[in-house]
Amino acid sequence: MSLRGPFRGYWGRAHLFSLLFVLMLPAVFHGVLWGWSFAGLISSLGSAAVAFLLLYRRSFIVQGVVLLVWSVLQSSSLELVLAVGRMPNLRDFIYLVDPTMIRQSLQGNGLAWPGYLVAMLLASFGVAVLRWRAGQPSRSSSLRNICLLFIALAFSLHPFARRLNLEADLWTQYAVFHKLFRESVAQINKPDEANVLAWAHREAESIARLDLDGRRLVGQGKARNVLLVILEGISGAYVDQIRKAAGYQLDQHPMPHLSALAKEYGAMHTPDFVAHNHQTIRGLYSILCGNFPKLDGSTPKATELLAVQGRQESCLPAQLARHGFNTNFLQAADLAFMSKDKVMPHIGFMMTSGRESIVGDPENEIAWGWDDQAFFVGALDAIKGLEKQGGPWFLTLLTVGTHQPYGAPKSYLERYPTEMLAATAYLDDALATFLPKLKAMGVLDNTLVIITSDESHGHDQLRLASAWGLNLIFAPERESLPAFKGGVYGLIDITASVLDYFDFPVIEREGLAGRSLFRDYDEGREMLSYTNGIFRHLNSHGNLVECDFEHLCREYRQEFRFMVPHAVEIRRYSGVEAQQEASLAEVLNHSISLPDGEQDYLFADGDRRQLKVLVQNDWIDNLIGAQYLSFSPGTRTTVTIRIRAVTTDTKGALLRLALKEFDKESSIKPPELPVLQQGEVGDVSFDIDNPTGRRGFSFHLLGEGQGEIEIDEFRVVTRKVADL
Repeated sequence: MSLRGPFRGYWGRAHLFSLLFVLMLPAVFHGVLWGWSFAGLISSLGSAAVAFLLLYRRSFIVQGVVLLVWSVLQSSSLELVLAVGRMPNLRDFIYLVDPTMIRQSLQGNGLAWPGYLVAMLLASFGVAVLRWRAGQPSRSSSLRNICLLFIALAFSLHPFARRLNLEADLWTQYAVFHKLFRESVAQINKPDEANVLAWAHREAESIARLDLDGRRLVGQGKARNVLLVILEGISGAYVDQIRKAAGYQLDQHPMPHLSALAKEYGAMHTPDFVAHNHQTIRGLYSILCGNFPKLDGSTPKATELLAVQGRQESCLPAQLARHGFNTNFLQAADLAFMSKDKVMPHIGFMMTSGRESIVGDPENEIAWGWDDQAFFVGALDAIKGLEKQGGPWFLTLLTVGTHQPYGAPKSYLERYPTEMLAATAYLDDALATFLPKLKAMGVLDNTLVIITSDESHGHDQLRLASAWGLNLIFAPERESLPAFKGGVYGLIDITASVLDYFDFPVIEREGLAGRSLFRDYDEGREMLSYTNGIFRHLNSHGNLVECDFEHLCREYRQEFRFMVPHAVEIRRYSGVEAQQEASLAEVLNHSISLPDGEQDYLFADGDRRQLKVLVQNDWIDNLIGAQYLSFSPGTRTTVTIRIRAVTTDTKGALLRLALKEFDKESSIKPPELPVLQQGEVGDVSFDIDNPTGRRGFSFHLLGEGQGEIEIDEFRVVTRKVADL
């Protein structure tokens, strides 16, 4: 077929080549960045062919608008991969065309590859101009048929090409439009739901149960107190002997001091220890309430606990309080974020304290709160205070220095290649002081000390590291405990383990699960995790199943081990079996029963907050803990806010409400909040309609000025609405 056919003359041929350049540029650019995988190449070429067919014989205005969207989406996908290591999904699409999101993306550090977006936009503008100059090309059935044939071949071959390397990152195997299309198809094509759900319910009952039938390692525990130290984002791979026991190799030694002290003080190490999800509040819930978190990104179960009564009675703080323990929670950051100021008292902590309770040198303050050195100094003071009070105590400590943005002095940042490694080394040095002082005080002789993590940063060189949690146990019975605890365990096992250690009767409520780390079991177990967008299930056959967003699964032989550096792949599958795995996650996500689509959360009720002199970060400076909420389809959410200015200077309290969905600005515009002078009260109420539902929705209440406000009410109520 000659170019002189459908694309006549100089301008017609120039338009054709320019259009092909714009459509093919993403394939070339992604290939240069991430390699020329066969699956990624045919996905990019197939997407370009679809776009070409849709743009053929369209007006120059239509071509210009479509190519603008094409360019922005391609650039946004690239930037999202570089920033957080994932491709866009259907929920993100609104952000990619939202002016606020685009404006904010260009602020701060800006785009990683601004030249790519500029080139795409300029080329798209040029194509539209050339289309205007060239006139309408003649109709060509041959051209259309060639495009259709190429599209059919490309997308029929892609599933087979992708199966050649399922472990490759999605962005190396998919063009963004193809990925979004496949995601929508995966949501539509569902097999027999009744049979799938029946299987999922049976499987969930088997997995999420309390199992204290193993053989005891020790009798009733000799410890008097419990100290639970939760290290933000630290992987089990960071401890040298744990990594070696699991069979992994790594040239780095991220935490040499903790590794040495764990060995010297006779800790019981758990090499095969699983973190179930990302986000601190989800990890805290699993640790303290013995239940799987949501195996996706919807409303955290810890938040849902605030709307129900009874379930929290089985959480560890509540159970220990009934046995006479003085229960305390202390963290280095402010408590408001993710509603820890509400959740922790609700689950049984008698005292819940944040950064305000620690007095330290201002040089030790970081973005979130106190750095790890200052925090552990404050923690030692808290332990001394609890010791003086008499009676058994339970103290939970949560660090924050290894949370992004990472907190470490300049001297550490200069010595290490990344901020994360610098912050990890700083934490390790803080523990090198903290643990010996605990020993000198006699705490290690009369206290059950558990060092764990809320989630795992992971490590690029180590398989499954994003799901690898940390667990070290220091107990008075160290001589009777093994140096390495065999079997698969996870964050959900800590509550059951502590109660079993003391031989306390366990209050079982719906959702309480776990095995005891102080027992040996003859049989393997199933285990679950959802990290980096992959659902993982160590199944009843002892094999690990990994499923992605398309419900495409692969199964590995792992013999009832979760953390395995290398494993033999058995098979790959989709269809009903894969849908069963997705339904299993759905069933476990609903272990806390709420009315269908209805929620009533009171995030503040007379809570006082200090105003920020200068608001610098919507997340760190947030005064309210209403984050990552889900609203069901066909509902309306009513937000009611009442704030009183307790003390202010002459400028008053400058208040602002920001709404975000999946960490980006929402297209919903919140009402403006009034500037409040001392003694004044401001009331605001507004509705949010959720015709198709929302997930990952966060409220950010920001207050700037000198003084203090009282949030008399911050209520979020969601109800079904018939006319949506």
